[in-house]
Parts: sequence; C-alpha cells; structure tokens
Amino acid sequence: MRSAGRLIFLCALVGLVTGLGGWLFDEGLHLVQVMLLDQGIFKAGASAWAEILLPAAGAGLAAWMALKWAPEALGTGSDLVVKAYHEGGGHIRKRVPLFRALCSILTIGSGGSAGKEGPIAQIGAGLGSTLGRIFRVDAETRRILMLAGVAGGVGAVFKAPLGGALLGLEL
Repeated sequence: MRSAGRLIFLCALVGLVTGLGGWLFDEGLHLVQVMLLDQGIFKAGASAWAEILLPAAGAGLAAWMALKWAPEALGTGSDLVVKAYHEGGGHIRKRVPLFRALCSILTIGSGGSAGKEGPIAQIGAGLGSTLGRIFRVDAETRRILMLAGVAGGVGAVFKAPLGGALLGLEL
C-alpha cells in the first residue's frame, strides 16, 4: 500500500510539473507567433518571399539546435515516446524536454507546418522520465511517470485533461 501511495504522489507531481511545462510551452509559442508573424512580417506587409523564408529559417535553426544538442528532439515526438517506453526503459535524457520545447516553438512560431501534439507528448514524457530519475524509481514506474507526463502536458496545452489521459494510455 505504501508503494501505491508513492506512485499516486509521483504521478500527481508529474502531472503538476508537466501541466506547468505545457502552459509555458503554449505561452512561449504564442509569444513567438505574435512577435514574428502578427507584429512581424504580416504587420509590415512583407513580401511573399518573407512568408516562405521565415518558416524555413525557423525550422532550419531548430534542426541545427536539435542536431547539435539533442538529436532525440527531431521527429514527431510521439514515436520517440513509444520508442523510449518500449526500448529505452522509460529513459529520456534531461535536456530533451527543453530542446524539444525550444525547437518546436521556433518551428511552429515562425509559421512552420507542425502541430503541438507530438512536441508536448515528448516534453511531458521527458519531464516524467526526469522526475523518475530524480526519485530513483525502477524502469516500470518510470514508464508510468512518462505516461503521466504525456497526460499532464497534453491536458494542459489542449485544455482537455481526459483527452490527455486517453492519449497517454494510447501511447
């Protein structure tokens, strides 16, 4: 019974941390979109070339950052969560959530064609994995914390906690 109480506490903590992380991700994305798009090229009446080059520059910078510091942050996000769950013992490096957030904010915020689902799933799973390492849990519990992170992050970004929980279970 004691371990069940600890697991519930850790899942609640992961949900809180990833909910906050999801909110920060969403706010950062909104800020970059306003600065680059709304107050930037669209307000200035930029040429069509600027509308093509800005997303390319954002995605290029994001890819360079990911390749240099966190190659796991490349890809859709949810496929990497599944791989870490099944093949990695629930282990995601500590730096991945930060770089995944920054790279996704740059890509999406500059007008790139991408969504928030995959990035927030990987950010949440990475935060859950990191908290699992901090609290020195076994691989099975770390996997559960990854899924709690997915649920917390998705629930926060899309304001749909039940949807986040279902997506976590699906992954």
